[in-house]
Amino acid sequence: MFAPPEADWWARLQQSASIEQLVRYWRHQVDPFYDTSTGTIIVRTRAFSPRDTLILAQAIVQASEKLINDLSARARRDAVSTAEAEVASSETRLLKALTAIRQFRDREGLIDPSKTANANTALLTKLRDDLLKANARLATLKALVRDETPAVKVLKAHIRALETEQRNLTREMTGSAAANGDKTPLSRELGSYEALDAERRFAETAYQHALEALDRARDNADRQHIYIESFVPPSLPETALYPRRWRSVGTVALIAFALWAIGGLAVQSIRDHL
Repeated sequence: MFAPPEADWWARLQQSASIEQLVRYWRHQVDPFYDTSTGTIIVRTRAFSPRDTLILAQAIVQASEKLINDLSARARRDAVSTAEAEVASSETRLLKALTAIRQFRDREGLIDPSKTANANTALLTKLRDDLLKANARLATLKALVRDETPAVKVLKAHIRALETEQRNLTREMTGSAAANGDKTPLSRELGSYEALDAERRFAETAYQHALEALDRARDNADRQHIYIESFVPPSLPETALYPRRWRSVGTVALIAFALWAIGGLAVQSIRDHL
């Protein structure tokens, strides 16, 4: 296209031209201009025939559309792949948190230490109430009968049993491991479980957000957001702009006259000095 045999030898591209020479020649034949005020791109092409000029302009439009589509598709693929990687990472974190909770339950023999603590607290409150009632009954019996009576002895034994059960339950909930026979107190188990459960809840929330982001990325990937639209499509030229013969002839004549005048003045100046 740029090296037809009927073109002038100084205007056409040589058949043996290198890629660098082709790039330089291309920049002279294709002139793109971006209008920042309107956001439009104007491309002017030059060739040695009207048909070649139209083919070149149409090829540039097709290549631009392909580039836009490729960039848009790549951006959509990258967004979806990033969202999928985030989902995979969140899923791994959630599975790790669930595994840690399961191992804790298997190790400690507790499904939910918080529920166990609530049940023990309710039981401790009931023991405290029963102990208060038993002490009140004992005080009433002492005022009526002697301490050696069977009723007082039975009531004292019941009070001692309540106190023992209360101490054991309190030690089980907040005591030391040595006092519990190397068994971890419920307060420490509850603290460890709450940390694991907090990590599980956070991982579930992150996993849910990652799934929502993946759905949005897939929805956006189904829609193309960038288009190239030809307001004025390439058209077949009717009048050749080049070569501008009379302008070229006038330019050559003007340059020749200027050179002749300068040379004549130089020769005359040399003769005057001689």
